[in-house]
Amino acid sequence: MSARKLVTRLLSPNSVVILSGKHLPLGREISNQLGGYSQISVYDSYRNLETEQFPQVIIHLLGFSPASLSETVSHTSQLYDLLNLAYQNNAHLVVVVSNHDTPLKSTALLLVKQFSKNYHLKYTVLEISPQDPLDSAASAVIRKFIPSHTPEKSKPGLGKIKLKKQSFFKILSLKVHGVINKTNLPRLVVPVWVKILVLLIMVPWIVSLILALAFYLSVSCTLSSLERGNFSRTKSCLSFSVSTVRLMKKTLSLSYGSGRLLLSRGYPVQESYSAVLRASEVVSHFTSASDSLSRIWLSVFGAPGNTLDLGMVNSSLTDLNDSVSYLQADLKQLYQASPQPAQVMSDMADLSQNIRKTSSKIQSLLPDLPKFIPESGKQVNYLFLIMDNTEIMPGGGVVDSVALVTLEKGKITEARIMTTKETDSLLKGEVEPPLSFVKATGRNRWYLKDVSWNVDFQETARRAAWFIEKELASPVDVVVGINLNTFKKILGIGGPLQHPGIASPLSTENFITSYLENVQTDPQGTETFISSMLKSMEDYLGELDRPNFNRLLFLLASEFESGQIMIAPVTFSSPALTQSGWSGGVLSSECRSQLDCVLDIFFPVLSNISRNKLDPFITRRTKISTEFTGSKINSSYEIDLNYHPSSQVMSPPDYKNYFRAYFPQETQILQVSLNKQLLSRTDYSVASDRGLKLLSLPVSVPASGGGLLEILTSRVIVSPGPFRYQLLIPGQPGTVPSIVEVNVIYPQNWVSTVYSSPQIASQGLLRYNTHQIGSIHIDVDFFIP
Repeated sequence: MSARKLVTRLLSPNSVVILSGKHLPLGREISNQLGGYSQISVYDSYRNLETEQFPQVIIHLLGFSPASLSETVSHTSQLYDLLNLAYQNNAHLVVVVSNHDTPLKSTALLLVKQFSKNYHLKYTVLEISPQDPLDSAASAVIRKFIPSHTPEKSKPGLGKIKLKKQSFFKILSLKVHGVINKTNLPRLVVPVWVKILVLLIMVPWIVSLILALAFYLSVSCTLSSLERGNFSRTKSCLSFSVSTVRLMKKTLSLSYGSGRLLLSRGYPVQESYSAVLRASEVVSHFTSASDSLSRIWLSVFGAPGNTLDLGMVNSSLTDLNDSVSYLQADLKQLYQASPQPAQVMSDMADLSQNIRKTSSKIQSLLPDLPKFIPESGKQVNYLFLIMDNTEIMPGGGVVDSVALVTLEKGKITEARIMTTKETDSLLKGEVEPPLSFVKATGRNRWYLKDVSWNVDFQETARRAAWFIEKELASPVDVVVGINLNTFKKILGIGGPLQHPGIASPLSTENFITSYLENVQTDPQGTETFISSMLKSMEDYLGELDRPNFNRLLFLLASEFESGQIMIAPVTFSSPALTQSGWSGGVLSSECRSQLDCVLDIFFPVLSNISRNKLDPFITRRTKISTEFTGSKINSSYEIDLNYHPSSQVMSPPDYKNYFRAYFPQETQILQVSLNKQLLSRTDYSVASDRGLKLLSLPVSVPASGGGLLEILTSRVIVSPGPFRYQLLIPGQPGTVPSIVEVNVIYPQNWVSTVYSSPQIASQGLLRYNTHQIGSIHIDVDFFIP
């Protein structure tokens, strides 16, 4: 009995086979051989099945494509889906793996084995060498559910045409003797109908190629225009993207296989069409939300007549959040359908996530907005702390200047800008500083200039308000902290700013150098450099056009989100603001999983105690290694500070810093060393602060040298079953972006699922490497066999 007849006894009529990796060479060969069975339908995904269709066989190809991070990280999700599908439909699961030992293979086999222990699963694991002939490898796979299967022999006329050896030598002999020449060769005459046929075949392909290129360029145009705040151009680019992919869909039927042009670039046609169509809707709502938020700005800083409509703002943000959530779902489908997702789509996914997170926070703050911008006769007094991060402090830098702004009926009625040198000269008596400040600096007097010593900005706000009330007899309701990095970024939006005390206009490129040069050449005038710049900012911001104004709103939202700008009410409360993290402080992360959570935090804090503006010449690199060993977490932390002073300084001073680091309360500090020298217990202090373990010590870095600080810790955890590990690394305001490397090491028989892609993912190791601007969150789910 032939295999074609026997299969009817093994599989039911109209049988369904799901074949993952159908686009791979082995997958195509399996599909071709199964094509000889009329009663078998082959699908590449269960999502393509009709309502009444159920799979009898599921073939999962694993490890036959080039090694990639996305395959290593996300394979567990796909395999879990197929395992559940096989269990629910009592289907035969055939897992085909390479005979090479890889972390992906080990993890997959472990998952299948563990699943089969808990559920009744009919499965087969088949190892195949990638060097085996495709036809024999495909036949071996099919025989696992059709034992008598034999591949059909190639039909006559379809194989390669071979010349007999004697024919070759005969032709060569004729050529040598001059028998064959151009005049003897027959002239190839192509009929007109063949030319027309070739043209008809090629034209759709050429059109598809042009459309694929146009789609790629239009998507890139969309992102770049959105980042520049040009919403009208963003809409035009998106509209063009929708049109090109719509035409691409129509040309697929005319040019077989042309869809692979987009697929090869990471843009599956149908999924790309859905994503860009949804993105155009998001941009429309984003424009409305931006218009609504700009009215908040105009109601305060604009001309009379601009009123605040919170209902309209809330409605526009709701529409935006809904459309972004749908876009994220479409982008997820696009990611799953693409063998190699395009970087542009990954950027769009990150951007949509940031938009949704920020807009959700703004929406949660709307009920409290009348407290900050009252429309009644009540006054609200704002204190802006302008921090000089060339002398870094926990809050962002020493306080150089302050701005006092009074709002009444939603409008600015009074504004004053003063230096802290002026305000501190009005202080009567002496103020005792915190003990940690005295211990670190040796100074026994406390001024407004030093008020950002505390890591909790809410406490800094209360102390700053107290100083202003004592020095200027002015009440303070809300305190805002902002450092020079933000002003530097603002100059990148509106262009150079003419500073009254400097000949050359201030720009992003020369802002810090101009400031430091002013410090050296005019020590008495440095106190007014920043305050003079602030006075010039009002006209500067008022001249921004609409695209640049949109970019300013983006920047301010980003600065709040990254902790570079902080706001804290003093005379009233705003729980939503505290929950958003925009009010500063040391916040421990909350569990974001239904699993048990192991929460971890590492918050390094630098404080420049040398009274020199040296921080622009300091670079920092952090390396964290966390290893799970049974019921313990052993961690090592390396903070490498490098000091490269300006060449214009003849005898640069040492960089003196007071280093603090926060850990979970139950952490044990095992060892601390500086420049490979083990420190004694008297060289550093360990205390409890805000429910966390605090390590403090002075660190001095010589000019053109470095300071390597190493910390070893241990911590006991309870993990009887699956759990989520959450690591939070908060960013310090005012610091420049630094490189942070995180290694998460765990037993090789554990199974991990990650929620942010690491740079390296192997059995027992996850490695992340990023530039830290704001807080870093790393979430990993661990399943212990």
